[in-house]
Amino acid sequence: MGYRKKEFGWILSKVIDGEMKMIGDTEFVPPMARSNFYLLAKGLVVNETQDVVYLKPNVPCT
Repeated sequence: MGYRKKEFGWILSKVIDGEMKMIGDTEFVPPMARSNFYLLAKGLVVNETQDVVYLKPNVPCT
């Protein structure tokens, strides 16, 4: 779970067979939801590359 840095996109993950697996991404998110997400995500960062910020899997899809 995480998000892309350059081109907007949230990386969606799910636990499958005991491991976190990427299941897709989403690019169309209302501006207010993006703002709320980034506030929440600040405290969940576990790793970061040049292109992606990886988060603890604490943000459920609703």
